[in-house]
Amino acid sequence: MFLSMLPAMALWYRVRNEPSQMPKQENPTQLTSAIVFGAMYAAVLLALAVAQHSWHGRGMYAVAFFSGLTEMDAVTLSTARLSATDPLVLPPTDGGSSVVAATANLVSKAAIAGLLGAASAAPYRRLFAIPAVGGIAMLLFL
Repeated sequence: MFLSMLPAMALWYRVRNEPSQMPKQENPTQLTSAIVFGAMYAAVLLALAVAQHSWHGRGMYAVAFFSGLTEMDAVTLSTARLSATDPLVLPPTDGGSSVVAATANLVSKAAIAGLLGAASAAPYRRLFAIPAVGGIAMLLFL
């Protein structure tokens, strides 16, 4: 958390005196968004269950990585659900899959910012590396 707070504080310090505009508000109750999230949640839950039972948990980090590339809510909810229903399936203290998903999410967002962002956004893209390196370090020392 601290490694994510450092870049956020640096960005805030840089833009704190600039005028800001509210983004255009959209309807948060879009049925399409709910259906897509439900499908992703079901797919991740199924993939985690298959990884746990077929490969004895060895594929759980791979599932967390690939689901974290797009968003990490589904993998976080899925691992929490698996640990709540059967504590022997996944230890409740195992945050490794969440760290893998968060790190993959940071890397994918940095890549998208690099592909779609302007050259003036380069310093901001580099700030993604701080929590990403921290996540990788956490995985190495878990």
